Amino acid sequence: MGGAPRMSRIALACTGLGYVPRGFERYTRELFDTVRDDVDVTLYAARSHGPREVAIRVPHRDGLLARVGDERAYHLEVAAFAGRLALRLRRDGIGVVHYSEPYLGNVLAALRRRLRLDVQLLLTDGLGLTPASAARADRLHVLTPHAHAAAIAGGRGADALFEIPYGLNVGAFHATHEQAASRSRLGLPIDGRIVVDVAAVNARHKRIDVLIDEAARLPAEWTLVVVGAPEEPELLARGRAALGDRFVHVRLAREEMVHAYAAADVFAHAAREEGFGLGIVEAMAAGLPVVVNRSDHFAWLIGDESQLVDVDEPGAIAAGIVAAHADAAARNRARAETFDWNVLAPRYVEMYRRAQLGTRP
Repeated sequence: MGGAPRMSRIALACTGLGYVPRGFERYTRELFDTVRDDVDVTLYAARSHGPREVAIRVPHRDGLLARVGDERAYHLEVAAFAGRLALRLRRDGIGVVHYSEPYLGNVLAALRRRLRLDVQLLLTDGLGLTPASAARADRLHVLTPHAHAAAIAGGRGADALFEIPYGLNVGAFHATHEQAASRSRLGLPIDGRIVVDVAAVNARHKRIDVLIDEAARLPAEWTLVVVGAPEEPELLARGRAALGDRFVHVRLAREEMVHAYAAADVFAHAAREEGFGLGIVEAMAAGLPVVVNRSDHFAWLIGDESQLVDVDEPGAIAAGIVAAHADAAARNRARAETFDWNVLAPRYVEMYRRAQLGTRP
């Protein structure tokens, strides 16, 4: 007999959700909250907080496993998480596993073969992976038109590829806090001007060293505030040596991030590229002018060539900061609105429905 095709249940999985404040965890949490009423999806994470959420409890990378080193601890945690998740997939009737951590997918692919699990693997690539690195995923979700073109060029079939940006709750970043009050709350100078970057403190990708050097070119009224995990602590000493009390590093809880943007006059970012750039979009949602690299990706993300500079040219970031205009606020807010979860939700629901109805390519 005919009838409607069977819809597979979806597992949305993230190893660190509940205790690690990375972009992967935030994206997974917000996506689940956005689509849970429209799709048969269950959240599998380190901790659970409500219906259709399952806690997968394993030793954590910053707990019992910390003594073996960061990278190995992470791999051990993910492997243990994947093993316990795999044992639940058949019992819970899961047909699609959606994840953002490539190593989690690699382990699940091996377990799928060994345990003969009939599940599809759907990877969200927020890292700009090579086609080979994403090959074990049956279906690939990319964030930008450029990533979509690269995936097609790398041999990914269009029927196994989705292009949808990251989402955010844009309204949470609207400027509803007084600048002076936010500066006082964060212990920042009340007077003068502030340029902020929200990024992990490292030189290899975020190029915080370059941003410090550029801030040293600014007039004395400017303070550089960097919000993020100190992955390379020596850069904090470099900032203090170059700028003195005009360099401030803070780490903030998610709910406090709005004050970092409210306290600032300009957002600047020295990375040459990003997989997406959520911090940039948050700054735009807050109405800040931004200074980022002149690249195809950032031109698409921001939609305004006037806010792009050559970050490899000495002095270009500093000049962009000084030249930044408040009249970019309305344009940036309007562009940020296109990334709001309310706008993107139907596209994510459609992605899940296509994955639910599909078979492994």
